[in-house]
Amino acid sequence: MHLFYLIIIIFLILFCYKTTDKNFKDNLLINKNVFCGYLITNENLQNPFFKNKIYIDSIFSYIKKRGTHINLYNSSYPYQTYVKLTNQEKIKQLIYLDTKIKNNDGIFFYEEWYWDTLNNNSFLKNVLFYSPVIYDYHKNSLKDIFRIKNYKTTSKKNKKICFNISYEFNLSDSIFILNSNLDVKNFVLKIAEVALSNKCTVYNPFTLKPVEKKELKKILCTFNNKVILENLPISSLIFTERWFFDTTNLTILKDVIALSPILTEINQFNDTIKKPLFLLFLNKHKPFKIF
Repeated sequence: MHLFYLIIIIFLILFCYKTTDKNFKDNLLINKNVFCGYLITNENLQNPFFKNKIYIDSIFSYIKKRGTHINLYNSSYPYQTYVKLTNQEKIKQLIYLDTKIKNNDGIFFYEEWYWDTLNNNSFLKNVLFYSPVIYDYHKNSLKDIFRIKNYKTTSKKNKKICFNISYEFNLSDSIFILNSNLDVKNFVLKIAEVALSNKCTVYNPFTLKPVEKKELKKILCTFNNKVILENLPISSLIFTERWFFDTTNLTILKDVIALSPILTEINQFNDTIKKPLFLLFLNKHKPFKIF
């Protein structure tokens, strides 16, 4: 009899575990091992809205100063294959970067994304590596010079620069599409579903007032409480993040603060108009004005 009850208890434990595990996975909007590669330039950065202003050029200057003291990696190998540059190669590439610094086009990030709606809308961006990118006029193309491998933890003694930054993330950009296994349509759909859920508050991007569900449904062009992506031409997102840049080992850690889907429309003069639909704050961040 005791054995019978023991078997029942074990069965219930396993059943609950599987159910919990299933529910957990069903609520993951982005599964693990979603890799995204994209370019951030001075052009797609929003106007700074905080006192401590920093641009990509500032990060480039620290790379020039500290590049010989850390490991730099060859950019011609497949992603997640790290081949160190020799000291001579590092010096050569840093000199090249220094001579082309005025023509820098930005930083290429290669990251692992993970979004869990069960954990207070925790959106994590794990930077695996980043590369300074310049425009090669001879080849008429962008060129990533070398890679800087990122580390999740850095020494507390190292000097860090902390700043908030907003930038436009183009969902149809060729660089992103070629270097990502993210399902873009599903991603946009899930953003809309989270906004319509009762798990978070959605804010007007200009007034910062909460948007009522009825108004949000109109904004998202819902039909029978379902979002129709064909009626919602979202071409990009505005990410607002807090970056922690370690000036010693040159690592960059990111804390996602908010995202805002951008609706693209063509007006009567055939001009392209971009309009932020709403603001969705993540990772327990309190709302503040961005636009």
